[in-house]
Amino acid sequence: MHNPYLDRYRRAREESYGRLGLPAPSAAGHGPDGGYDLRAESHFRSLRLSLIEEFAFSVPTRPAIEAIAERCPRVAEVGAGTGYWAWLLARAGVDVVTIERTPPRRQWFPATHRRRSALRRYPGHALFFCWPPYWNEMAARVLARHPDRDVVYAGEAANGCTGSASFHLALRHRYDLVASVPLPGFLGLRDGLRIYRPRAPSA
Repeated sequence: MHNPYLDRYRRAREESYGRLGLPAPSAAGHGPDGGYDLRAESHFRSLRLSLIEEFAFSVPTRPAIEAIAERCPRVAEVGAGTGYWAWLLARAGVDVVTIERTPPRRQWFPATHRRRSALRRYPGHALFFCWPPYWNEMAARVLARHPDRDVVYAGEAANGCTGSASFHLALRHRYDLVASVPLPGFLGLRDGLRIYRPRAPSA
């Protein structure tokens, strides 16, 4: 799978370690001895904002894209940013629409709509959130308005730096986790992809 973000991520990490004469670690952040070098990781993390601006907050992988394509053939990404994940999903055969209120100049996948109300036009699409902000209730409100849809979420678990408390409470109490895929990350961040199905009502 052609994945320029993952290629750049790996190259930037190798360069961050190489400048110190150290071997590059694995994508999970651990070297051959099970550890990592704080100086190299700090330099690597300093490159994070430029990567986010060009691509996305979360770094997609083949297993993550395949997990979504297998379980959610139709996806609506809310707050899509550059549309990088949508671009990869479309290349994998997923029917993708994106919603982004303020699309950036550089887009991998053009924003389909700017208003979240457009979700009503796609009742069969799973909801996809990549690093929804923890400081507002956007993602939680979307879940409340569309409670019968599958949810794809890329970001940290509850008590992390993505998604509000209400968002994570809704996932915990109203959905069942059906798939989980770890994602490459940066120092201090534990990124992952999770796919949820609405929980069946109790008898």
